[in-house]
Amino acid sequence: MTTFFSYEFIHNIAQPLMPYCLITLEMYVNILQNFAQSCLGYIMNGHF
Repeated sequence: MTTFFSYEFIHNIAQPLMPYCLITLEMYVNILQNFAQSCLGYIMNGHF
């Protein structure tokens, strides 16, 4: 009964947090892509 309760408790907490984790991951990927693009642009325009 206690394990079931703790599982339900964890599940109820994790459910609302899931979209925030996904949004954070998406933002992180977008930031990395933007960083890579600006680095490539800087290298191509500035050095070669």
